[in-house]
Amino acid sequence: MAVIDDLVSSGLSGTQATEVVAVGAGTGSESALVSQGFSTTQAAQIIAASAGTATADELVRSEIVTEKEWITITDMAYKLFLFGQKEYASKGWILVDTKYEFGRTPDGKLIVIDEIHTPDSSRIWIKDTYHERFKTGQNPEMLDKQHVRRWLQEHGFEGKGSVPKVPTKILLDLGQIYLDVAERLIGTPLLVPEMPTKPVFH
Repeated sequence: MAVIDDLVSSGLSGTQATEVVAVGAGTGSESALVSQGFSTTQAAQIIAASAGTATADELVRSEIVTEKEWITITDMAYKLFLFGQKEYASKGWILVDTKYEFGRTPDGKLIVIDEIHTPDSSRIWIKDTYHERFKTGQNPEMLDKQHVRRWLQEHGFEGKGSVPKVPTKILLDLGQIYLDVAERLIGTPLLVPEMPTKPVFH
């Protein structure tokens, strides 16, 4: 499942979303959609969803999930996304989009599995410079793996064919971005081993 802030994101490139949710900057809570005339259930149903190339209807028809489970999943994702947006806004960031993975416990309970709101599973932009850069046609300042994707795109790779060799510096820069995000979130420096004298990447 992918959840995307439709009013912030400039496009859906790089996602597998089949539907998008209109959660604008500053909505703050589920009540924002309810106040626009949506019921709580409808607010959950307009959450973006993705499972490969399947739509929500296809997932239900194929009995991967029931309609009731799908409503539960979208409601959970919606609330998690708004929580993430609020937390990241306090750091001066915009949580543009993210993905959630869901599973079932042995007794059938739906739960969130894997990471949430990380630079690897989300697009995170710096809020202070976003609007000005958008107006001038520049890419936003990013705190996520788009750093590498952008380099690949600039070198002609669009997801098919041979992958160009990514320079070590680009990969190390991405590692530093991930470290900076983690340290800002937990509020304390992380202990990082010293870099080896010989290159890690070849």
